Order: sequence, then structure tokens, then C-alpha cells
Amino acid sequence: MKNQAKKALQFQYTLNAELMNKYRSKNKGKQALSQIIRGKLMRKYKIITEAVNEFRFTAGRQRQKKGSLSKRLTDRVCSFYERDDISRITPGIKDTVTKNGIKKQRRVMTESIEIIHERFILENTDIKISYPTFCRMRPFWVQPPKDSDRETCACKYHENMQFLVNSLHGLNCLPSKRLQEIVKMFACDINKMDCMYGRCMECKDVILQSETDSTINTEWFQWKTKKETRLINNQEKEVTLTVKEKVNDSIDSLIDTFSSEMQRFKVHTFNITNQFNHYRKMKENLKENEVLIHIDFAENFLCKLSTEIQSMHFGASKQQITLHTGVYYTKGRTQTFCGSFGLPRPQSKCYLGIS
Repeated sequence: MKNQAKKALQFQYTLNAELMNKYRSKNKGKQALSQIIRGKLMRKYKIITEAVNEFRFTAGRQRQKKGSLSKRLTDRVCSFYERDDISRITPGIKDTVTKNGIKKQRRVMTESIEIIHERFILENTDIKISYPTFCRMRPFWVQPPKDSDRETCACKYHENMQFLVNSLHGLNCLPSKRLQEIVKMFACDINKMDCMYGRCMECKDVILQSETDSTINTEWFQWKTKKETRLINNQEKEVTLTVKEKVNDSIDSLIDTFSSEMQRFKVHTFNITNQFNHYRKMKENLKENEVLIHIDFAENFLCKLSTEIQSMHFGASKQQITLHTGVYYTKGRTQTFCGSFGLPRPQSKCYLGIS
């Protein structure tokens, strides 16, 4: 029994010494020894640490090179998600999300993640990234819209065109409901100004053809501005209202409306895309002596007292305060600010916050 134990210990120490010498010598067996240390049995009996200490080498630890592809790709995808034409930032001061101690203002995606992935592939032809990987790289503060994220600043051009496209798609006159795909059907190149402004000889006269009976009536919605007479203080006054109205007309009329609105919509779409591109390039290429300021109206607030008489509570005596939020960009720095207007001049203030 003693001889067997002696031989076992001698075998172990000899094997360890031989393996250590082989590992220190720079040959192809070095990688094989590293794989043995990370084997299933070593993990099963939890002796990888002992083996590492014994042989004095790391168990296949991988180091990420500085500026590696995965890091650069993650930064590129994150910047794409944060673009103003991909997601919109929420205005609420408490509308933030926190993960691993990092607090960020929540952003809401303007389109589905499938469409955003397709746009990324089209704009970045030098990168091949699968849809699951693109989803995993989504920043935690960029989220799909919830029920509470109701859009109250929608574009009239986009909404009316979407109503027309939905109706035509339901009649099998259009292959898709996506506005971006429909615009491509009526323009040679959506990035060329002549095509989008109707000056291209090849695509300016493209019209929608339909095999459906054009005399059949159909329905679609449209946002319209109309005037209405109301009785205010015993006097008739004309007020302007914006209403969502249902239109009932023939398919021929629907196609004519779509064709006339498509040319305006192409110009509108090109202008928006062009403005976003110029805005993004200006932010990325600011000089040392340049500043980019973005200011927007935030919200109106009423001043209230803890005790008010009835005529003040129900009347128009309460003073209003208007908040204007903004952000200015300089090279390497971003500064947010908020100004309050409506108070007497000595009390009006502007607050700054570093972001």
C-alpha cells in the first residue's frame, strides 16, 4: 500500500513538472495544455484554481484588445439607437431608467426594432450584424413605446399619408403599409433631391395603377382643419378646429388623393432626412469656438396659493409660468438648461444642469 501511494505521488509530481516545462517552452502544445486546465472534469471537481496556481499560468483568460471590433460595433449601434430620427427622448424629469447604478433619461423608439435594424443595415453596408445581436446591443434606456407614451406631436403629413396607405393596402393596391417602402416605389433614389422634388425625368410621372373597380366606395381617415361658428358671450364667433374626419368616396378618388399627396410627402420626407443629417454632422464636427443650441417649449404651469378665494380659483387670475428647456453642445461637452418665463423680471431664472 505504501509503495502504491509512493508511486502515485511520484507519478503526480513528475507529470506536473513535465507539464510545467512543456508549458513554459514556446511550442504548439501550450494551447493544448491550457484547454486541458479548462476541461469538464476540472470544472466538475472545482480544481481549476489549484491547477492554475500549480502550473503558474492563467486558464485561458481572453483579453479584449483595445479598440476591438466588438467594442467599436457596440458604440456604433448605441449611437444609432440614440439618433433623434430613431428614438425620441422623454421630457419628464422622473422618466428615467437605472441599471447597474447608471441612470439615464428614457428614450422611446419611433419605429419597431425590425425596421430600425433594416435601416442600420442599409446605412452601414460595411457591417454585417444579425437581428438578435442588434437587439442585444440596444441600450437599456432606449425602449419600445408603452401605452403611456402616447404621441401627441405627430406630423400631419405622415399621419394623413399613413391613412391613405392603410386604405390602399387593404384594397390590395399597395404591397406594404410602410411609408418608407412606398416612397421608394415613386422615386429612383430617395437620397437625391431631384427625385424627391419631382424634377427627375424618370420617376416624376410614376402613378399608382389599380385593377380594382374604381367606382366602388371606400373609407379612410384624414386630419383636417375646419372652421366652426360658436356662441361666445352671446356673440357668434368663428373658431378653427383640427378634427380627425372619416372620408367616404370612390377608390378612384382615393387614388387621386394619394397621387397628389405623394409628391408633397416626398418633398417633406427629403427635407426631414436632410435636416437630421446636417444637424448630426454639425454636432459631430463642432470647432473649439462653435456652439450648437437646441431650445424647445416644455410646459405651462399655473401658480396656486394654499388658500384662494372662489373668484380666483375659477377665474383667469392665476399667473402662468412657461418653461423653456434646451441643450447646448460644444466640442467635447454637453450642457442642459431650463428657463422660466412669466414671473416678474427679478424672479425669472434660468437653471443649468450638467449632463
